[in-house]
Amino acid sequence: MEEDEVWKSIAKNKYKVSTTQKEVDNYIKEGPDTSDLPQHRAFADAMGLSLEELNHNFDRDIYEKNVIWLKLKPKLEKKYNTTNNNEQIEKYNEEVEKQLK
Repeated sequence: MEEDEVWKSIAKNKYKVSTTQKEVDNYIKEGPDTSDLPQHRAFADAMGLSLEELNHNFDRDIYEKNVIWLKLKPKLEKKYNTTNNNEQIEKYNEEVEKQLK
């Protein structure tokens, strides 16, 4: 949980990237809410939730980070001089780890 907060804090404070609740809702409605993956529906059923409840409440923090990442990615491409997503993730996670210490 602390790591997620630091992850979001760096995005907001260092890179000026944040998201609104409406943006997260739209992202979920256009993506995860339309899922027809049996595993996704089975997980929601196992939790006793509708797919929408699972997405908008239980997994919301995951989707919030996804929306932030989509905005953060172009800035990281410039900073790290790479379009390789894995390299960007690795380098950004190094920033997070440094701040956690």
